[in-house]
Amino acid sequence: MVQAMSDYIDRTLGLGYAAGSMILATIFLAILAFWQFSVGSVSVDNVRTPKIELLYWTTILFSNTLGTALGDFLVGGLLLIALLLALVLAAYYYTKISQFIKV
Repeated sequence: MVQAMSDYIDRTLGLGYAAGSMILATIFLAILAFWQFSVGSVSVDNVRTPKIELLYWTTILFSNTLGTALGDFLVGGLLLIALLLALVLAAYYYTKISQFIKV
């Protein structure tokens, strides 16, 4: 379910992981705000009524989905940065470009 929602936002809606992460973070924070204002606390020690239990599990669902989308987004960024660093290192060690760089 968690991966399906993240993939739906990314692939079906075509928004990408960055926009999807922002949407999910907004929903997650809205759920926490609603929980806080309607109950007075977001403490898991107070999960004793069906309303609070629904808020609890909805929060868990969106936090897990946000984690998936954000993780996928960050991995994509990490791969891009790693590729760029590898290209710089390759240029430094295997070309004469390093001669022209003054540090």
